[in-house]
Amino acid sequence: MSQKKEKTTKKKPAQEERFPKHVSIRLSYRDYVRLVEIGDVAAKMKEDKDTKKTITSAINDFSDDLNADKFLGLIAGLHTKERTLERFYSQPPRDPPTRMYFTDPEKCTKEASELHEASKKWTKGKLRYDQKKETCPTDVRVMFYAYVRGKELVEDGKPDITIDKFLKKIAPNTLSKVKHIKRNNSSLIWEICSEIRGSKPKEKKGRKKVVESEDESEDEKPKKGRKKVVESEDESEDEEPKKGRKKVVESSEEESDESSSEEEVSKKTKRR
Repeated sequence: MSQKKEKTTKKKPAQEERFPKHVSIRLSYRDYVRLVEIGDVAAKMKEDKDTKKTITSAINDFSDDLNADKFLGLIAGLHTKERTLERFYSQPPRDPPTRMYFTDPEKCTKEASELHEASKKWTKGKLRYDQKKETCPTDVRVMFYAYVRGKELVEDGKPDITIDKFLKKIAPNTLSKVKHIKRNNSSLIWEICSEIRGSKPKEKKGRKKVVESEDESEDEKPKKGRKKVVESEDESEDEEPKKGRKKVVESSEEESDESSSEEEVSKKTKRR
């Protein structure tokens, strides 16, 4: 009993507190520059004896473990292990992109010119190109929204944009049988602007595959099945019945020969 009590009274060893090896602090470049300046000032204060005495007397009032050297040394060394700036300056700057999709010029369509004529009251100084020979996706989108606001096709506090006859005229495929669209439906608005610029919408791969599989199932597969059925019918009608009839004829002839021979033998036995 005493041994059991001793086992239960033993205390578990206290777990040691764990600490990470490194801690990263993310700062803006402006804050980092300030930290460097503070560290430089602390290093100068550490070298000056009079300043150290003043700081030591102030620290001794509320801390016995900390002195001026430790305090100023901590501040002066905060930024010394910075490595990200060295890596940043070691890498060359990226080259500018060769193509800017949203702002590069492209040939202007008739629909884009018509939209420009309808919205030029509200787009002065906001477009990159003249909209007669050249335009870009950003210009078309700016003209679209300017036309919608200028014609009061959208109202404050309401989420829908009303589609009028002119918009249906310049984008008939996207806006056929459409009366209202949502203001936050950016994908549909982009499709409208793309049609105005004359770019064709990309076909979805899934739909194309479905159509091809349907064509194959309707055209090719039934033909193969029908051909096989016809061949099997011809074989069954032509070849198999002939073989059967031939066998029947042969068997009937053999039976008649056998019966005639039996009759002759019976007659001879009677005569005897």
